[in-house]
Amino acid sequence: MEHPNPNKQSESAADAMNRLHNLASEHPDPEKDEIAKKLLEQWEKAQEEGNSDEVIRLIGEIEKLYDGTPGKEETKKKKKETPEGKVTFFSQSGGMAASLPEQNPNPNASRELKENGAVIVGPLKGTFISEKFFNDKNKNVKICIEGDFENSVLKSAGSVSEQPPTAIISFTLAKAIDDSKIRSNLPKNHVFDIGDLWMIADLIKKQPNGESGDLLADGNANLFYVQVGASVPVVCVYMDGSVWHILAWVLGCDARWDDGSRVFSRHG
Repeated sequence: MEHPNPNKQSESAADAMNRLHNLASEHPDPEKDEIAKKLLEQWEKAQEEGNSDEVIRLIGEIEKLYDGTPGKEETKKKKKETPEGKVTFFSQSGGMAASLPEQNPNPNASRELKENGAVIVGPLKGTFISEKFFNDKNKNVKICIEGDFENSVLKSAGSVSEQPPTAIISFTLAKAIDDSKIRSNLPKNHVFDIGDLWMIADLIKKQPNGESGDLLADGNANLFYVQVGASVPVVCVYMDGSVWHILAWVLGCDARWDDGSRVFSRHG
């Protein structure tokens, strides 16, 4: 079935925060950085609550701090990395800060996949039970389980607790291609773990009625490749009417996903 191409999206909150992190690293200012730390803590809370207006406002406040910062030739560009090789936000507060995965770009990706940038999921507070969320009886979000999702994915999923904010990456298909071609254009470690189903749920919960967000809610597919034992089925999430449909297929068929579909990568 053909679907309309999604509209070009504006800069995401994650992209904006990453840009400001780079600016702050290039032009360190202890006084400004201390204010930014407090604003970032408020930003993380707004992200957690799904308050998009507050997220945008706080990004603007942080941007004002560094707006017009003069360049200094003697200032060396800093790139702060964790042992896992992830670039962190400039916040060094006691709270959990999201990590942006280092990119490992595929030179051929631009022809068939268009990168949209980082997407922040989480944090997960408490315990997430996959079978309770991905259920037709979910009272908070209208869910419809289809295809082989229950047998090939859900039955192997358990529960997971207390996860920090995490950055994943989204891409849009520039043309209709199959799973094999999609995966060859994604970062090497793009596969989600079975314990990462909470991330898909988190994205859905932010758009329960099809609001604009990181998931396409116009009938186009949102794809996630998930490791389940020795196999890697593709999980497809799409909205029809006011219902989020969740499907899964074992890889191997020659079917192609429509251009305009979106695919998510777990790691850069």
